[in-house]
Amino acid sequence: MFSHSYNKIVLKHYEREKEVMLKKCLFSLILFTFFLVCKDTYGTEKDSIVILHTNDMHGHIVEGENGELGYAKMAYLIKTMRDSYPSLLLVDTGDVLHGTNFVSFFKGESAVMIMNKLKYDAVTLGNHDFNYGMHLSKLETMMNFPILSANITKKGEPIFKPYMIKSVKNKKIAFIGVTSTETKTATSFHNTKGLAFKDERKTVQHIVNDVRKKADAVVLLSHSGITKDREIGDYVKGIDLIIGGHSHTCLEDLEKRKYAAIAQACEHGKALGKVELIFNEKILSSIHGELLKKKHWVEKDEDINTLISMYNKKVEKHFNKKVGYSFSAFKGERKTLRTKETPLGYYLADILKQSTGADIGFINGGAIRDGWPQGVLTRGDIYNVIPFEDRMVTFQAEGADIKKALENSVSRYPKEYGGFLHASGLSFAFKSEYPKGKRVRNVKVGGIPLQEKESYLISTTSFLANGGDGVFTGTKKIHDKGALQEEIIHYLSSQVRSRNK
Repeated sequence: MFSHSYNKIVLKHYEREKEVMLKKCLFSLILFTFFLVCKDTYGTEKDSIVILHTNDMHGHIVEGENGELGYAKMAYLIKTMRDSYPSLLLVDTGDVLHGTNFVSFFKGESAVMIMNKLKYDAVTLGNHDFNYGMHLSKLETMMNFPILSANITKKGEPIFKPYMIKSVKNKKIAFIGVTSTETKTATSFHNTKGLAFKDERKTVQHIVNDVRKKADAVVLLSHSGITKDREIGDYVKGIDLIIGGHSHTCLEDLEKRKYAAIAQACEHGKALGKVELIFNEKILSSIHGELLKKKHWVEKDEDINTLISMYNKKVEKHFNKKVGYSFSAFKGERKTLRTKETPLGYYLADILKQSTGADIGFINGGAIRDGWPQGVLTRGDIYNVIPFEDRMVTFQAEGADIKKALENSVSRYPKEYGGFLHASGLSFAFKSEYPKGKRVRNVKVGGIPLQEKESYLISTTSFLANGGDGVFTGTKKIHDKGALQEEIIHYLSSQVRSRNK
């Protein structure tokens, strides 16, 4: 009896032990499988490298009403993320040095000082970073980070580092830089005199094989626009990631192409791009990307905010002077200015015409960067609308050259084009379904049909007069009438005085 009971107790104890052991084994198996999946799919923290990226800031340093985050809030998140990712990398893909009064007043130096504080690792150049001409060389000496651009040459030799390799967590990350070939005609000719801008795709293809041998991952910093980036991503083997700019494209997630993924973070600091490179040992296994927008920011970094405030006081002192009055608000939306006639574009073209007594006033949509408010106008309002160091000029042009300029103006329609012309004293129609170069119809100057062999007095910007956007490229005698913004201010001030008489 005792023996039978004892055997039952032992058996029950054995069953319980067996059940516990099975549960432990099952839990261990699940845990082991989880770590295998995590390692294969996501990588460990040790094998993750984070890159933050900005593009097309265009001098929008302070927080704005249209979603611009401002560097003070960006800095807070960047520094917070560095606490989590000590080896985090920070890059910019161009058009950062010019575009608002905050940077143009200091000829880009304010932007460089802030970027130094944020500890950028590398940048490539955008077309508007050349707007200061030779002063760019001085800005480069002030930078605590390298400029990378493989396709800009002078007398056949690169003038910037084509690439660099960063050692991060025992991994070697290569960064190659390229700048848009459009730069030659997208900034005033004297800003790039003597420089050549080689085809981006051919340049990258030429050097990537050599770079690939030295690196565990290859990242292209491109200021060439989304169309060119897609071309490179589809045809150039050896690039893992393209961080782009120039086209102001918001890629909420990475765009996967045949050989490379593409990232781009909108414009004007409306987002901070984040890319994570996931490695399995030294093999790049996956890439994840996202955009961090306004909802991710709560606080401002005190150091950066203090620096911005210091610069702002100097800017406001110079630009707050009242210069005119506007009875209407004029919108300055990028897409509209680059695809159709606008009241602001017409008014500026008319100021050019009226100020010089020309037959026609021309201004390109790409020259207009903002609108202005109804009511009192300040110097700052005018310089926000026209931030470029441009001149008001006049020259004689034949009707045939004017028609060519109009054909160029609508050649990319309905796509946005900075070369879209706004005119005063001239009217025309065009058919977008017709082939490029044959779209323009019914051109009239002062209500009279344009004569191709007749000469007309044109008033425009020195940028366009010197072949900018590929128009009016022939030899001509140009008459300088003064700094563009100052001539606009003079016109507005004279209008106020005449109304007060």
